Amino acid sequence: MTPYEQAEAKALSLGMNFHKVLMEHFGPNSYVYSSPDCFIMAVDASLPDGEFGEALFVTLACGNLADFVKADPLRDRRKWLGACREEGGEVHWIPYERLRDHPDHPLYAV
Repeated sequence: MTPYEQAEAKALSLGMNFHKVLMEHFGPNSYVYSSPDCFIMAVDASLPDGEFGEALFVTLACGNLADFVKADPLRDRRKWLGACREEGGEVHWIPYERLRDHPDHPLYAV
């Protein structure tokens, strides 16, 4: 399965309408990235004490996220990457520099 197909299956298992969510990410401050090794849907975000866009919240991702980090147009100003491990779960924040500065240690998502 490709990362896109994995993401579609994961969304279905979570009760999400994958194509609706996908279309919502083709708007301002949103990202859809797809490659043979990675699929991600994300939105610009901020932590309570930060500026908008300093953080990126992942809606759904599969594969090696290092591909997206390399292509992220705002990677140099990002400070955080946030994601929930499951629907309704706690948001986990990862320092973006860890992803940006250590591409040889990729972060995988399913």
